[in-house]
Amino acid sequence: MHYQGFHVQVFEKVHNFGRLGDSLGLGENALRLLQRWGLHDRLIEIGNKSEMMQIRRWKDGKILAQQPLMDMAGYIGHRGDYHEEFLRRVGELGIGIKMGSNVRKLCSRMSKMLMKYR
Repeated sequence: MHYQGFHVQVFEKVHNFGRLGDSLGLGENALRLLQRWGLHDRLIEIGNKSEMMQIRRWKDGKILAQQPLMDMAGYIGHRGDYHEEFLRRVGELGIGIKMGSNVRKLCSRMSKMLMKYR
């Protein structure tokens, strides 16, 4: 929406972003969209492209199963690293983020949107 000329503001329920989760696969279609957002090259640097998916035992790392990815996952990286890059890009574009905002109501009118949040 920012690139279409709209004023954009992000409302986030959590008070602080944390490094949560595990790996995330970004496929080729997603990466094409993210290229338009100016994120493609950096996300490629973060992720890695593997020909095989491996499922390992948490305790000792032993490979329990393995299968070819066949370009389904594209690039795989930690979601926390991807999240940091999204936030960096939002900041570069001057898009504000209101942390700790619980959106309670959203009303759409012809010329604007009104929100109630705490």
